[in-house]
Amino acid sequence: MVQEVQPPTPKLIHQRFQDADEMAEALRLPLRITPLVLAPYSCEAVQLNLGNIAFNFTNNGTPLRVLGPKPAGVVSFSFLLNPADEQTVIAHNCPINRQMLFGFDSEREVDLVMADSVLYCYVAISIALLNKYLCLMQRDDLDARFLAQNQVCIPTTIGPLQAFVRELHALVVNQTACLANPAFQSLLREDFIPLLIQAIPPKGQLPATSQRALRPGDLVRQTEAFLEAHLKQPITLATVAKGIFASQRTLTYAFDQILGISPMVYLKILRLQVVRRLLKMTVPGTRTISAIAAEHGFYSPGHFARDYKTLFGESPKETLKQSSKRTL
Repeated sequence: MVQEVQPPTPKLIHQRFQDADEMAEALRLPLRITPLVLAPYSCEAVQLNLGNIAFNFTNNGTPLRVLGPKPAGVVSFSFLLNPADEQTVIAHNCPINRQMLFGFDSEREVDLVMADSVLYCYVAISIALLNKYLCLMQRDDLDARFLAQNQVCIPTTIGPLQAFVRELHALVVNQTACLANPAFQSLLREDFIPLLIQAIPPKGQLPATSQRALRPGDLVRQTEAFLEAHLKQPITLATVAKGIFASQRTLTYAFDQILGISPMVYLKILRLQVVRRLLKMTVPGTRTISAIAAEHGFYSPGHFARDYKTLFGESPKETLKQSSKRTL
């Protein structure tokens, strides 16, 4: 019998973030979140953590690129809660629609591209708790081989699951008092997990999934790795294309199809994020803003300050000033 340890009260987060790193830190998610536009970041995040099951919701105001490892010891199931056009969400190079359950392969890292205004939910369930219900419901077909598929299209059965989670989202957003009731928390588990399992048809009855991987996706991932390795070096589009053995035209098309942004603008955003992290950790007087910026390819102080404020809503000096307050 699985021994469950229930926390006396749930961990509840409901906040609108204007900094991608701060959101990942608050939700304790080991993710790298990159805005895909040179504009202020905005994302509403909600998390209800009940210990062995956690419901996570995001509603982003800007398009995002999300990469990183998944938490250990859990299986995560993701789905969309509002209408999604083709390629509104891309997971592991595959377009995701509202009829799909995805992201449940624990061996794969998070690899998401999301347009703005996507209400996205993923539920992380401890392996022990999930296995308990799979055993009780005699669903040994939902094994490691099934999870390795990472996505499934369930158009006729996903509706009740989405309706349940929408109602829970409303309760969490309004911080309804019943969420602190241990009996209600148990009811959430007892209702949601069987509903989730029942939504997945048994082996042999699963409908065929027509979603195919977008071919430029692998090229984008290869380019991202190249850019990460050269954040401090002066590079051009020609340098990047040569480094990954692709033409500039092919590279630009791949980024436009997958991320909706050019490779060089993406590089600029990555560099700005790195500079911001360094400014947050810098003790005022030990290093200058211009030196840190130049170290990451920003040689024009005026252009750097303009782009920085456009992306983060504050000047580099204001970020450094906040750093001094944190060190006091």
